[in-house]
Amino acid sequence: MDAPHPSPSSGFPDAWQPRARADVVFRPVDDAWLIFDPLTQAVHRLNVTAALVWSACDGAHSVVDLTREMAEVYPDAPAREAVEEALAQFRRAGLLDDR
Repeated sequence: MDAPHPSPSSGFPDAWQPRARADVVFRPVDDAWLIFDPLTQAVHRLNVTAALVWSACDGAHSVVDLTREMAEVYPDAPAREAVEEALAQFRRAGLLDDR
């Protein structure tokens, strides 16, 4: 989960509001951001981009909101691709509450 790389659109709807699982722990450790999944005992190291996306996975921010926020922080980066790649990685790892 180190770096979101641009990839073909994973097809997340604009209005989808991703929510992190409540039991997942997100913490800064030294110069890194870590996610700990208590179900799998896995630790995921996030880069700054993925940490920004994760911190907004509160069920209140849509994919469009996340993309807008990413574009404000990184105006020269492909914001939608970075957001979708991070979300796809979080979903593959089972870190999102998809209820």
